[in-house]
Amino acid sequence: MILLCQALLLLGLAAQILVPNRGAAFLTCFGLQLIASAAWLYLALAVVRGTYRPNLPEALGITLALHLLALFLAPALSDDIYRYLFEGRLVLDGINPYLTAPASEAALPYSQSLWGFDRINNPEISAAYPPAVQYALALGVLISSEPLGMKLVFGAFSIGAFVLLWFWLPDLGVNRRRAILYGYCPLMALEFAGEGHSDSLAVFCLLAACMASGRHRGLAAGALLAMACAGKLLPVLFLPFLARRSRASLLSFAITIAVLYLPFIPWADPMSIFSGTMEYSTRWRSNDSAFYLIYAASEYLHGLGLLGSMEVQKIAKFPLAAMGLGLLFLAYRRRLPVERAALAFFLFFVAFAPTLHPWYCAFLLPFLCLWPNPAWLGFFASVYLAYHVLPLWLSEGRWEESVWIKSLEYAPFYLGFLGSRGLLAREPEGTRTTAVES
Repeated sequence: MILLCQALLLLGLAAQILVPNRGAAFLTCFGLQLIASAAWLYLALAVVRGTYRPNLPEALGITLALHLLALFLAPALSDDIYRYLFEGRLVLDGINPYLTAPASEAALPYSQSLWGFDRINNPEISAAYPPAVQYALALGVLISSEPLGMKLVFGAFSIGAFVLLWFWLPDLGVNRRRAILYGYCPLMALEFAGEGHSDSLAVFCLLAACMASGRHRGLAAGALLAMACAGKLLPVLFLPFLARRSRASLLSFAITIAVLYLPFIPWADPMSIFSGTMEYSTRWRSNDSAFYLIYAASEYLHGLGLLGSMEVQKIAKFPLAAMGLGLLFLAYRRRLPVERAALAFFLFFVAFAPTLHPWYCAFLLPFLCLWPNPAWLGFFASVYLAYHVLPLWLSEGRWEESVWIKSLEYAPFYLGFLGSRGLLAREPEGTRTTAVES
């Protein structure tokens, strides 16, 4: 059965290479992805139960095979990679991407020469990705002027995350083989080596920071967390957990952030470096679940004139921010180690994010190695349903989400909370998270 599941895992992804225009062929690709995900879920639970015991060469070999297969997939589920190529080229040419939107006059020389330039979304908005991503984008363009460079760079970070988990999990009292929960996940290979998304950089750096902190290497932990924040801003929330273990992490964090950001800061208007990020964070909603209810309540109160003239989207995010910070404060007060706090926070993030693209879930998956809830793992199969909007979007330009499809998508995720008692249980100072193999 193990060999059969390994074969189905690889074949489910490989067969998608043969599907033309995968975005329009949603049902076909969902079926193939479901086959691969079911095989992954069987192997993951077999590792947790102790009935499947791969060694490193086997586990790494399958992880590499998945990511190599994904390299042959033409990006079809997102248009992010077109912007990646544009911004990477700007960085290589010494142009500040935070001051140069694709629709600006300064971008005209690139309009005819760059692959996919005419397919960049929201061309009036300048760069939103933080500096570490910009350096990685430049590396991707240096490797190839087409998507392959990005796919290689961010696929490599995804494979690196698996390797880190393999060597870090024993520090936490967890069987290292649980790293395959990340490494074998077909969604990770699809999103990073297939679609070329950049979040694998931040995931890798966050895991490396947690590992360094647990080994009492405060300077390295702070620097790595800064790199994670320069890949995605959210990891900054875990700085207090690292600083409690080592004050030196604060110093290295500050220095590294400065080094990464300074080359891009426009001194005439320093805050403009965040203008693209603010545009995306305040204007977009997609594939949300619990946030849908917060938004609806805010819209109702706004309609009654009780919330002033502020946009509903911004109003709805105040309770969201309060709950997220409250959760982290509770985890800090209970002296939870950073990996347990990250698990709780990213569960919250998946539930309440105004926009949840499938690749965002990569931040949660590594921490499920500590708490391998079958329903939460199952969500990594059902989250592909988020792409059900693509056929209509590609054919008619209409983005219409189906409530019943979203209900099916999120059902495994919320079922997982039925077995999550003790997730924020207090731990005495100095203890580590453990998971006993059955």
